[in-house]
Amino acid sequence: MQAGINQYLSDIIGSKFSTYRNEYNRAQAFELETEFPLYLSLETQLKCNFKCGMCAYSIPEEMERMQYSETMTDEMFRRIVSEASEYNCPSMGFNTINEPLMDAKIIDRILMADQQGIFDTRMNSNGSLLTESRSKKIVDSGLTRLMIGIDAATEATYRQVRVGGNFIKLMRNIERFLNIREKITRNCRSFVCHLPI
Repeated sequence: MQAGINQYLSDIIGSKFSTYRNEYNRAQAFELETEFPLYLSLETQLKCNFKCGMCAYSIPEEMERMQYSETMTDEMFRRIVSEASEYNCPSMGFNTINEPLMDAKIIDRILMADQQGIFDTRMNSNGSLLTESRSKKIVDSGLTRLMIGIDAATEATYRQVRVGGNFIKLMRNIERFLNIREKITRNCRSFVCHLPI
């Protein structure tokens, strides 16, 4: 699946994307050492509205060990993006194990990275907070990849896996997002929505 997405993005973004992915693959194989990372993964806060069984959020003692209450400051985020831009870092992710849409500033931060020339930006989300307003802003932010974790083909399985989620609401959120994306991107910037199940 990743190979197909990367080819799709290469076709849209052009040779700089192809070059970056080639360098990324070589770096992963320890054939290339770069001056600066080709991909930065940022977590601006440690919060999630779900307690999925496969995640640390469902294990109180693990969360107690990992927990921090701070949200990344605007100044720190600007410094990171500025340095990444200075070194021509091509790719940035906006979460690790958190739900990024719980950060009220996350879409503005994605936009800032895009404006600084970071052209492969990605975010994983459980999709529960994907409102109409956020969907429009995400499409306009320059985000390249949105991965929505569903992990189920039926409502019953979803309830077991995605503890705290609502399958019907999620499907509506995704459908609305795709409709908004289609309408906005028909004649504008590239955008990919990859929905792993």
